[in-house]
Amino acid sequence: MSFVVHNLNFPFPCRADTEVRRTVPAKVTLPGLFSARDADGTHRLVFRLGDDRSPATPLTDRAALDAGFISHTILDFSKLGSI
Repeated sequence: MSFVVHNLNFPFPCRADTEVRRTVPAKVTLPGLFSARDADGTHRLVFRLGDDRSPATPLTDRAALDAGFISHTILDFSKLGSI
């Protein structure tokens, strides 16, 4: 069984002549996703990009966007759990 997703990310601004680059997902370390508990016991979602820990090659989705390219990453979920 195959479960493949084509993930496209567009830089801002993106024009009709913006080049597309094949990329891999960036290796990112994310900080906590929620704030400390408020007085009423609730937490808030806190969005942060996180720290990119990717090597220089191959080209990652985040590096492509930073360089002004459209990133095209093929995510093959059928390989999850395989050795």
